[in-house]
Amino acid sequence: MADPVPHNPVTTEQIITGQERTARLGPKGVTVPDTKRNSETSDPTTTSPIQLERIRKPNPLPKPNSSGATSLPPTFTQPTQFNSIGSNFQSHTSSPLLSSPTMHIPAIPPLFLHLLTTIPSLLLSHLLHFPSFSLYSLCTYIYPDSAPSSTPRAVLRPANSKPSKRNSSSTPFDTTAAQLYRLRLDHSALSSRHRFPSFHLSLLLSFSFSLPSLLLHYFNSSSLAFFPFLFVSISATFLVVTLVRLSLEKSASRRSEKSFSLFAFVASPIISLILIQFLSINPPPGIASAFTGLISALVFIPAARFSRCFWLGTDQLRFDLPVLSCSSIGLVLLYSTALVSLASPALFLKSFLPPFFLATAEAIQVPVLAVAAVLQILSLRAMVQMYVNEAVTCWYQQLHVTRISDLDYARAKMFLHNHHLCTVATQLFAPPALVLLLLGLSQLRGNLFEGVEIFQSSADLSDIVKEMALFMAWWVMFSWSIVTMAILACYRYGLLLIS
Repeated sequence: MADPVPHNPVTTEQIITGQERTARLGPKGVTVPDTKRNSETSDPTTTSPIQLERIRKPNPLPKPNSSGATSLPPTFTQPTQFNSIGSNFQSHTSSPLLSSPTMHIPAIPPLFLHLLTTIPSLLLSHLLHFPSFSLYSLCTYIYPDSAPSSTPRAVLRPANSKPSKRNSSSTPFDTTAAQLYRLRLDHSALSSRHRFPSFHLSLLLSFSFSLPSLLLHYFNSSSLAFFPFLFVSISATFLVVTLVRLSLEKSASRRSEKSFSLFAFVASPIISLILIQFLSINPPPGIASAFTGLISALVFIPAARFSRCFWLGTDQLRFDLPVLSCSSIGLVLLYSTALVSLASPALFLKSFLPPFFLATAEAIQVPVLAVAAVLQILSLRAMVQMYVNEAVTCWYQQLHVTRISDLDYARAKMFLHNHHLCTVATQLFAPPALVLLLLGLSQLRGNLFEGVEIFQSSADLSDIVKEMALFMAWWVMFSWSIVTMAILACYRYGLLLIS
């Protein structure tokens, strides 16, 4: 039996790498003198990088100096040989074969993104009858042919007054039988009114078609400004055409209102050429004056209706009738709408403002103009209710003011006010909606015609359109406030009467 080979432990100094063995033995096993090893061992201060990696002796503790401070040994730096190996390893691991696959998500076209935002909101508002909901539960009144009925009725009698005890034969009518039947509006009742499709489309195009597109461009900076400009232009054009059609109806407005509208159409271009010099915005004077006449003519009749609604809603006639009274919220909206609508156009007249207020006025003029338009839209219910109550006021005057009443006139007036309810609601809604759309158009970022090959390089045209939109929004509110305050002053001094 062979003797066991004694086990000789191999020290770390006897471990050599494959490169040193090849260098020592040669390509065919011939021994080569190890001059490198002899030179290294002859100098004890030098140590090869491989020995530093394999023989990691602990660093000696630092010895204090003569002054008592300890000196730390120099830090060990990793050789460049291993840095190159690590870099090669990283380059191999970051190769496309080892990297995780990434999914390429295609970009959504801007037109499809805007349509995806506007069409669902448009359909949802149409199916939920959002325009009808804005006038839901308003009161309308009907003059009955026969008095007996079980439905709620409104007795036209002043508060804290007693029924008349006069003989009915001495008067041409019986005051105890003077009563009106109150009806609550819903979608079925509103859809039977004249011009209901115009009112329905005006609200849908303004809120559910253009507003989502403007909000998408505001919160998404990468979207093009051309599509909000296109949608706003469609909605604004529809509102202007609708106002033109409603203004030309014979029974929808008075002859005097149409005459004053024609006067505003002629006088507005001249006034606008004078006021442009004092404004903080610089639209082209010729183009701006050409549009101001049309806008002033269209805004005159809605502003006149708002004046009458404000006069009745605030009970300036002192009738003290519960039927004609307005709620506290309606009163706050009417007063705030009148005041803010008057103050917002004045912020653009920089020549008439004090110098210390110019910077503040330029910062708040667009938000205040938008707040005035929003207040007019919020007071729409109160204004439409006061328009219906105007016929009730006429009926009350025919009963208690004059000795010889004209009940046929009062009955016809009440019928017309019920028939044109949606017409008046559209006329009261269109100007503030037009202001909001034009303000949104003027605040769009970037070139409005970006992506359109014909107008893509014309940045000046985009700036002109924005300035014109801001000026048109200001002119709508300016015309509204001037006509409103002028008519209210005529009511205050007795130059005009509500009949």
